[in-house]
Amino acid sequence: MADDERLLASLVLLLRLSPDAPAAAPAGEEIGKTAAGGAGFREEDAPSPLQDAWEGNEGELLCFAGRLVRHYANCDEGGTASATGGVYLRLAARAAFLRYAPHFHEMDVQRDDKTVPSSERIRTYERGLSTSILSALRARASEAMEEVDVEMAWVAQRLAVRLSSGSGAKSTDQEVKSSHSNVWTETIDAMAARRCKKTGDVPFRIAASKDDATSTQNDEQLMVQTLNAILDGNAPPDAGADGGGKREDWATQYDASLMTCLQAYLQLHLQARESENGGGEEPLPLWTQRALFGMVRWSQQNHTLSLEAYRLALQYLRLCIPCFGSGGPSLQQRSLAQYYASCVARGDGAENNSLEGAEEFATAIRSFVFHGLLVLANAAADASKAMAEANTSKNALPTPSSTELRGDIYSLVLELWQVFGPEWIMTNTTGASANDWWWFPSGGKENEHQLGATWPLCTLVRLAAGEFRLGLGRFMAFLEREETSTDDKDAELISEIDACAGIVAEATRLMTSIAEDEDSLSSWSPDAILHIRTSLEDALNSTVQYFNSLPEESMKRRGSGSDEIGRSCCLVMGTIAAELEADHLFAPPSLDASPSADKERGSSLFSPALGSAIRFCDSIGNCGDAVGTIPYERQEPLAYLLPCIMSLVSNAASQQGEGKASEGMELALTNLQQGNCLVLALSGFLRRAASQLRESAQGGIPTIQSMVQLCALIVDEYTQIAPEADSRELRRCLALFA
Repeated sequence: MADDERLLASLVLLLRLSPDAPAAAPAGEEIGKTAAGGAGFREEDAPSPLQDAWEGNEGELLCFAGRLVRHYANCDEGGTASATGGVYLRLAARAAFLRYAPHFHEMDVQRDDKTVPSSERIRTYERGLSTSILSALRARASEAMEEVDVEMAWVAQRLAVRLSSGSGAKSTDQEVKSSHSNVWTETIDAMAARRCKKTGDVPFRIAASKDDATSTQNDEQLMVQTLNAILDGNAPPDAGADGGGKREDWATQYDASLMTCLQAYLQLHLQARESENGGGEEPLPLWTQRALFGMVRWSQQNHTLSLEAYRLALQYLRLCIPCFGSGGPSLQQRSLAQYYASCVARGDGAENNSLEGAEEFATAIRSFVFHGLLVLANAAADASKAMAEANTSKNALPTPSSTELRGDIYSLVLELWQVFGPEWIMTNTTGASANDWWWFPSGGKENEHQLGATWPLCTLVRLAAGEFRLGLGRFMAFLEREETSTDDKDAELISEIDACAGIVAEATRLMTSIAEDEDSLSSWSPDAILHIRTSLEDALNSTVQYFNSLPEESMKRRGSGSDEIGRSCCLVMGTIAAELEADHLFAPPSLDASPSADKERGSSLFSPALGSAIRFCDSIGNCGDAVGTIPYERQEPLAYLLPCIMSLVSNAASQQGEGKASEGMELALTNLQQGNCLVLALSGFLRRAASQLRESAQGGIPTIQSMVQLCALIVDEYTQIAPEADSRELRRCLALFA
């Protein structure tokens, strides 16, 4: 008992010590970055006086603080928490806060990585303190949010960083890696559980001692009052009240600490993946189902930090997408249950692989995607302003643009579609939890009869096609201003256009597959098929307008973003046009000026647009800047157009052989032969393919060979109608593969 009293007195005296390190930040260097902000270093050349006292005598004060917190957690779980236990919790939390998070507005993961525990004993005590704090946060889930919760949250985050850093973090021992992952999993789960209760006006110290208010004052009460007075007078700056003396909104402060914790967690994982010392194999610490679903619900609330919660959940979901190698299951064998299992930590009471859990997960993700596209992306500017006002200038969270957010959402949808197929986007009419997740009323029975269960997919494709068209319009305005430099906003626009183009291409392939499968076609209503067809026609017309408006000089300009945009347009144009009849694509211009002729006039513009696209592909190949591990079709966008070119030349050769070539086909051939457009593009494509075939790894050979075989068929058809000189040049290029 006497020893505990001595340690308690030492813990009180600890509050008077300065937590600052001897070395300060360099003059002029920006500080105050969050864990995701990156910059802002404070070198610690020597331990602070507070650290010396905290870890002195083999860490007895550290161990004692952990005991105090654990005592409160154990008593509160049994419903016997006392005023003494409450003030001891405040004292231990404050001391730990001053030791680990005194400058909580200056969070820096790299700084924490340099201040790992000085010994294994200290690490063990810190692990025990972390476990006790997390238990206390869970035990207080039904209590009003208070200052002590905010302090414990910051300490829990800093301890998670420290315990997952240092010599053990890069170890190849799987048990050690699993232990580090569990630190983050438990920390995020406990902080999410505590967030269940966010309001309350009764201070924690009063709530803990109100039962003794009318009792005769004794030594214990006097000690409680004294410690509370000391803690009130020792409140850290910026953590309690504002300049006017108004009591801080602890719920907002707690939410900010949770946001910073998630940022630190994601940053550390990304750093480990990029590490050259084997960190790339570091497993992603998974969230529990409670934490994941809690973040999804939080993002759909009218809250100042909802946008940031959405972005962090979105980043986490993208990191969790599994990579199936060549030996993995086929697309038909994959299910969203596999994704669900890769997102949610086991052992939290959730059946990760159960059908019911996967269905609820699919509903939550579907709701998450549409809420981001239709609500948050359209209000990103207002949400960013409110988010900045809710935080101090030192701890301001990053503010995304609408374009950046939409691009990230469409990228998640595209990745999930490519890995698991589109079934998760469609509604499940038998699911009981759908209404619990959906955030706006359904369209009623009439809309359900029109589009059926495919209405979310139809809506998603329509949104992607519309954003694709609007994005191309904004990019053309950028080119017309003749700006050659790119900034973050241009990169965001390019990313959004690319993701939308991928979704349109996947929707085209889906329509092709269901047309060939009667079983799949039965689940699609005629209205749904027409809905998708209209969206695809809109996307195709957007590419036609883009290439018909693309200046020739922009094809020669590198670094303006037109390369990536052109590749995306070739993907959309080639994928959709390959499924359409040549007579429809190359129909002659209509003289009818009525509105009903708009679609036909749009079709007649396809021929010059195809010629412009082919010239663009030739310029891309000649510049030789498409290198790296990107797919071969992305390096050589002409590969997207080869099926369409094949359809054109085969139909033209057939019609000329029968002596009844249409006006549309004649105009199309004229466009392709203008300036030897087709011959130059095909010959350059074949020469580069021959060079890559000699240098390529075994994995890239089948793709190149299939493209060359299609080129050979095009040449066979084209030589029947092309000039002799062009035929010789093309056959000379084909001879390179003999």
